[in-house]
Amino acid sequence: MENTFQHKIKFIAKEFILEKKDWETKMIEKDVTFKELTYNDKSQTDIFQMLFPLFDEPTSANKKKLRFNVDPKILTDITIEYIETSIVCDEDFTESHKTELLNDRLAIIALSNWLVNNKFAPFFLDFVKNYLI
Repeated sequence: MENTFQHKIKFIAKEFILEKKDWETKMIEKDVTFKELTYNDKSQTDIFQMLFPLFDEPTSANKKKLRFNVDPKILTDITIEYIETSIVCDEDFTESHKTELLNDRLAIIALSNWLVNNKFAPFFLDFVKNYLI
């Protein structure tokens, strides 16, 4: 079984309101299950390669610090790729929800900020420490 984690996200989505018999756009909040980043998941190869331009390698004297190169375009592209390949859809978060999330650029930016601090940077630092230094 692959390792996963849950993260609560907010995004704008259209939901069918039965009483009104019409679609309504509203902010929804969902707990979403993501696959953890791993070195041996071939579906994550593009994500892993896209991380390289975001970080300057730490020197062997300073193994614990990564310099982050803020590039919103690259970070957004990585996050979109991560959403497309790493979300585990289920009855609570469906493919339809994923599509709605991918249409909400502000939700993607918010998720990007969380991912870079909590998943991407620790993953890349671990890679650098284990393979490059």
